Amino acid sequence: AELHGKIEELSSTTADIRNLLDSTKVATLFMDLQLCVKRFTPEVTKVINLIDTDIGRSVSPFKTHMADVDLAHEAQAVLHTLVPQEREVRSLDGGWFLLRVTPYRATDNVIDGVVVTFIDIGEVKRLELAAERARDFAEGIVETVREPLIVLDRDFNIVSANQSFYRRFNLAPQAAEGRSLFSVNEQQWNVPELRVLLEKVLPENQMFEGFTLEHNFPDRRRITLLLNARRIHRGDIGTDTILLAIEDVTDRERRAELGALAARLRTVREEERTRLAREIHDELSGSLTALKMDVSLLPDRAANNPAAFSEKLASMTQLIDTTLAHVQTIVTELRPVILDKLGLIAAIEWQASQFQERSGVVCETHLPAEEIAMDPDRATAVFRVFQESLTNIARHANASRIVIELRRDAEHVVLAVRDNGKGIDEQRIYAHNSLGLLGMRERALSLGGAVEVRALPRAGTLMTMKIPVR
Repeated sequence: AELHGKIEELSSTTADIRNLLDSTKVATLFMDLQLCVKRFTPEVTKVINLIDTDIGRSVSPFKTHMADVDLAHEAQAVLHTLVPQEREVRSLDGGWFLLRVTPYRATDNVIDGVVVTFIDIGEVKRLELAAERARDFAEGIVETVREPLIVLDRDFNIVSANQSFYRRFNLAPQAAEGRSLFSVNEQQWNVPELRVLLEKVLPENQMFEGFTLEHNFPDRRRITLLLNARRIHRGDIGTDTILLAIEDVTDRERRAELGALAARLRTVREEERTRLAREIHDELSGSLTALKMDVSLLPDRAANNPAAFSEKLASMTQLIDTTLAHVQTIVTELRPVILDKLGLIAAIEWQASQFQERSGVVCETHLPAEEIAMDPDRATAVFRVFQESLTNIARHANASRIVIELRRDAEHVVLAVRDNGKGIDEQRIYAHNSLGLLGMRERALSLGGAVEVRALPRAGTLMTMKIPVR
């Protein structure tokens, strides 16, 4: 009775295992050490042409419906190494399966054959293929977009970027991906305000638009960027990322600056015309009127009082000299004659001495012994930038000393003006309302050069203008 019970229990367990295997819908094949068929699930018949009478036969003659799958060879390799094998295989009708070959261990852990399973992963592969196509489609769109785009992880490391980003900021993918955004491009992205905004994108699901950032290139070009960011869920890696879009608005900003500069120039021109009209009216007109009256009285004085006649002539001569001096002053302020007649070096020396005399600020000049050969337009641009530098120092620097240097550096002429004043606020250097500095930069830019203004470490400001000599 006890033996009968154990037999029934064993039969029940065997039936349970058979039903379990059949219900999994997994093609499973059991082989003994001689690679003969011990049992198989019904799903195996979809992979190998087996029938119940094939139990006990070797699997070597049987061909699977898979490409490049030799069951006997796969099973023998696992029996030899006792290392399970797993790989994706494709069926002849285009389906996909996960092939697993593992040693069959008996209850006493003795190797007693091989178990082979074929798991249908066709739906998984279909989803993977769809995801890959969607990713390729999205990447194609991203690469087509002209604006630079960056994907950041939650630690602000660069996950990926489009080619526009790499080209625009002169970076290679291998040098950028995996690195913190704040460490690339000589840390020019490491702006506290930008960091604060990015830190809120993922935790608080916040987006931001229109954050303005100034970016300096190694060749001293400066561009204005507009940044937008939002949270993006990456299903392929199961996490959230930050998409950062970058728009170069330098040209837009430049047009606005040029418009402001043009308006300022119109205002200055009108102010200068008003000043000249006042000078002519108050000085020249008054002097000429006085001369006209004196001339009308000369015949009477010459006849009646020779001494008074001589005195009036002397007074008229002095008035004429004063009037000519006023004319010379007006002409010089419009354009120094010395610049045309004696050159840039003499003009700078004259302007520096005039400034020192009027302001009391000591001007120290370091000028070349010989004139630097350049066309009149370039000489005028250098001189006007020099004048504007002196004007800025007089208005804002509160300096007591200025050092002026003019030199030729290879194929460039360099003007440097340094003062010991209170220095300049970095925010003002590129502020849109700093029209004097903007005009200086525009003069240099029109000649293929540049103007750089920076605060010195201890005190004072340094203005450097560099333009090609031709």
